[in-house]
Amino acid sequence: AYFPETIGWPPAAILAQSSPYPAVIMEFARASDGETMLVIAQTASRSFHPEVAIRFHTISETVPLDLRGRSAQLDAGLCEDRTACSRLEWDEGDVHLMLTMKAPSVELIRIAESMLH
Repeated sequence: AYFPETIGWPPAAILAQSSPYPAVIMEFARASDGETMLVIAQTASRSFHPEVAIRFHTISETVPLDLRGRSAQLDAGLCEDRTACSRLEWDEGDVHLMLTMKAPSVELIRIAESMLH
């Protein structure tokens, strides 16, 4: 699996719920200063859009993406602090995954591809 060395482990925060449907959100911080850099959300509902620590200011591009045989959607643009921002969403069986990162989309795609078996 690929996980950038600049991001600290373990997750800085883990949020979970069981009702009205199961969902888990993990926030990962940059090792050097604790700023949230990566958010991974897994949920049983496609309508779940969590308020995450990484927010887009503008989305400049939304494209469909083949993620190792899975249909995914990639959003790329700028975060609220005007740094590169990307989000990748796809379904894995009954689970919807959403990864959001303060980084160019190539980095996020690399992380997502390493999550697939």
